Amino acid sequence: HRALVDTRANAQLMLKYIVEETILKEELLAALRQELAALQDINRTILLMLADGSSEAATGKAVGLSQKAVNKRKHKLYALLKEHLEDFR
Repeated sequence: HRALVDTRANAQLMLKYIVEETILKEELLAALRQELAALQDINRTILLMLADGSSEAATGKAVGLSQKAVNKRKHKLYALLKEHLEDFR
């Protein structure tokens, strides 16, 4: 009987953890979408293209920048997003 109670308690704790993690992930995704929507179109395009696997060179060609300019923007944008989303760390 004691083992069954322990198993139920562990299952409840695990379920609570999973629910909390799911909510936190949903809140993070909502905040990320909001941050991306607030970016200039070119910056949003750069991040989305890179996230889809495009190279910096291909991304630069698509948006009219050099590979080096895309790289610099990428690092600045990552720092900006990291700062704005620090509550989710």
